[in-house]
Amino acid sequence: MGSPGQNPPPSDPNALIPPAAEPEQPSPVNAAANEEKERQDQKTKYYTAKVKADQQEDLASLLTRSDKAKTDEGKRQILREYYDLLAKRMKKIDPSISDWIDTMHAAYLRRIEQVRVEPSIPLSLPPVPDAAASPSPEKSEKTEKVKSSAEASGTPRKKRSHPSPEASPSPAPQKKSAKKPAPSDD
Repeated sequence: MGSPGQNPPPSDPNALIPPAAEPEQPSPVNAAANEEKERQDQKTKYYTAKVKADQQEDLASLLTRSDKAKTDEGKRQILREYYDLLAKRMKKIDPSISDWIDTMHAAYLRRIEQVRVEPSIPLSLPPVPDAAASPSPEKSEKTEKVKSSAEASGTPRKKRSHPSPEASPSPAPQKKSAKKPAPSDD
């Protein structure tokens, strides 16, 4: 028979099967599996570096400070500091995954960003400036003239606390007189 790696003699039944050829390029199926394996390796490296960095005292203290923050904006500010410091420390621990760290850092910062601000509803109406409390020089002169003219005429000034009913924008419904229907002859 022939030696391994050579073509078999024609009398051999395996002669009809061609020898296996080595593929020059990896098949797309294997390439996808390789990419997935690389992604899993990067993920493992990332979380290993994150755990190591989180064990440091200053990062742990930032997390506890963010939990105790009194306002949402205060918490966001502390978390921004935490994520910046975390990314810096992780790059020192494992510089081979710096692209992955930058991507995750940007994602974390986007997550805590405030994109929609709701207007606050006040618990009470804002104070109305009182004319008597801080009169302007022009108003005080006019007020004195009106007071003196009213005193001279002897008629007291009327205080207008509520607008008159005639001046109201929507008139009150008027009552219809109740009429009895006239008896009908059936």
